[in-house]
Amino acid sequence: EPFWVPTVEYRAVPPADDHNRSPFDFIHEDGAYNKGIPFRICWVPLVEIDQDVGGLALGEGLHRGPELYNVDENGQMSPILPSAIPANRWRRAIYRPGDVLLMDIRTPHSGLSNLSNRFRLSVDMRVLARSDKVPIVGKIVRIASDRVTVRDDAGETSLAINEMTYVRGLDGQKIVPADIPSSFTVGQEVIVAGENEIATLLRPPH
Repeated sequence: EPFWVPTVEYRAVPPADDHNRSPFDFIHEDGAYNKGIPFRICWVPLVEIDQDVGGLALGEGLHRGPELYNVDENGQMSPILPSAIPANRWRRAIYRPGDVLLMDIRTPHSGLSNLSNRFRLSVDMRVLARSDKVPIVGKIVRIASDRVTVRDDAGETSLAINEMTYVRGLDGQKIVPADIPSSFTVGQEVIVAGENEIATLLRPPH
């Protein structure tokens, strides 16, 4: 039985203004921003997406490592550099409505520049087995810089927040501990993953 993580992205990418820019929109892997949820990314094209329209490119086999992100002293991650992906690892296809592309949470990937005269339309979702390590999706009861308590249908769960926790906003950027109480409110719906009574992820749905 599937568990659909409430983070759905609808994308409408217009034609690029600059045809000389890098072909990659934003090279990244979702696992670094969603620690503790072993989902698969489910990407669905809504129109035919040929080479001119761009689509999605994947770094084949790189979900096994090594770590490709550069992390600064504040824990913020920079986009993965094109030079980190060997040129012979990139893969793409001509995508058509009805296709579904599934990838590992650690697979580096990027949208490609839309060099056509029409919009690129797609939607991506995240899914895992309900029998797997699903996150808590509930509302905040209490929130501090070092602990969060969330209530869902199963009751209340309280987890510590420490240096291992990735606390993020909708933009994916890490929120520092001092800003956590002002970034979330009691009653707000959040997604929380945890292990050994420590939160590995705290983020809003989308």
